[in-house]
Amino acid sequence: MPGLQRPASAVGARKGDNRRPATSERFPLPTMMSHESHDPILSPCIGLCRLDGDGYCEGCLRSADEIARWVVMGEAERRRIVLHVLPRRTSGPA
Repeated sequence: MPGLQRPASAVGARKGDNRRPATSERFPLPTMMSHESHDPILSPCIGLCRLDGDGYCEGCLRSADEIARWVVMGEAERRRIVLHVLPRRTSGPA
């Protein structure tokens, strides 16, 4: 895969050495809540996929429309949802 490099700990591994670096060392993942514009925004899905009475997912708090469109959304829209929309939904009505 382009952009992925073998970690330094795996480069000099001796033949027969079956130890593998931790997943985070092999594939460092960006944080979902990153404020840096160059970091990709990951899906807030936590695997509790069930819509509540208001039409929001009980796990990630996204609407059905936001969930369906996530894969085609631009980074700016994802960032807006994760940083501004979802936090307001956790705090409840003003």
